[in-house]
Amino acid sequence: MNQIIFNYDYNSKKKQFFENKKVLYLTIFIFAIIIIIFILFYIIYNRYTISRNNTISEIIKNNYYISTLYSNSQPSSNYNAIQLSNSISIIGLIEIPKINISYPILSQSNDDLLKISVCRFSRSIAKSQW
Repeated sequence: MNQIIFNYDYNSKKKQFFENKKVLYLTIFIFAIIIIIFILFYIIYNRYTISRNNTISEIIKNNYYISTLYSNSQPSSNYNAIQLSNSISIIGLIEIPKINISYPILSQSNDDLLKISVCRFSRSIAKSQW
């Protein structure tokens, strides 16, 4: 009887399979940690940006209060804007006391200004009649 004896080592194959599985799980774990770190960084950066924009809005609002306090003109129905720069001015304030919100209304609208405060969208202020 001619028999071929084949010695298959199940233990070494099983050991190699589990080592490959360990490497795969370690790679997935490291990748998940990296993704979590990026997500946390993104959240912290967004919170910082929102906080910075709120601070800028508060500074603009305080400048508006100071300018209106020391202005010589009496309150009237005429339009009086307070210049912030050559092209941007504050045309008023919007206040909602129940939810404690107060923002200046800016005369122009673009993406950067909309992140800071409320902006006028359209129509000329001098011609608008309420």
